[in-house]
Amino acid sequence: MKRQLRGSCHCGNISFVFATDKTDSELPKRECQCGFCLRHGRISTSDPDGELRITVGAAEKLNKYRFGHRTADFYVCRDCGAVPVVTSEIDGAAIGLVDVRMIDGFPWSRTDTASHDREGEEVNDRLARRKRSWTGTVTFE
Repeated sequence: MKRQLRGSCHCGNISFVFATDKTDSELPKRECQCGFCLRHGRISTSDPDGELRITVGAAEKLNKYRFGHRTADFYVCRDCGAVPVVTSEIDGAAIGLVDVRMIDGFPWSRTDTASHDREGEEVNDRLARRKRSWTGTVTFE
């Protein structure tokens, strides 16, 4: 049975359950170098074999932000401004990431974090990379 990591934005309007068989140290911690992620301090993790369940309390307090290639939805809480999850749809299925800083009690460190600069990455290459590395099962409640 997969362990369940729970988290949310600061006010709790956007919450998630991230189910994985990986230990905390086995989960990748990635710091994207795009302007949006840098400005929000995002450090993402995912498990292609994991599951992500996203719950939004008040839909009117949710903003989905897309930029660049417009292939990912960043879930921004309109109340607290946090961005706990990101999803992308590939081949009709949703895949996703969570921000490790928003997982309740998750131990992380900058020394365990890898920086990635995807500037100039072609759309097809980006989607193929996501399909290989992002959490492969995403459901919404």
